[in-house]
Amino acid sequence: MDRTGLVEPRIISAETPLASVIRAMAAGEADLFLVEHGGRRYLLDRSDIERVSPSPASSLARYETAERIARLRAGHALREPAIEVSPTATTEEIAAAIAAAGWRPVLVRDATRWLAASPITLVRGLLQGAVA
Repeated sequence: MDRTGLVEPRIISAETPLASVIRAMAAGEADLFLVEHGGRRYLLDRSDIERVSPSPASSLARYETAERIARLRAGHALREPAIEVSPTATTEEIAAAIAAAGWRPVLVRDATRWLAASPITLVRGLLQGAVA
């Protein structure tokens, strides 16, 4: 299988504070987070975090926004379980699975670990391959 655009998501629990997820994203440590909750696997990306975070255009004071984010956990941002793609899938099949999932990230099992692909990671992988 071609590994273009696959990344290893950071594994977190549903009880992980959302503030630590936001810090990891801002620092560039991870773009995707894998949450195993209730026997199912979920992938969180930036859109999930933005969906549950207070709007930057809200009338909340800065400390109120920080206080609300401090109360949120990764479990608050969970949507539907992630779609799992066959380990033998090609890049085209992974892209088709992402499109079928409503442009949400998908999971690929790679022997002993989970890898993830999203529209952004696929584009990055394809651009890096074109430059090389």
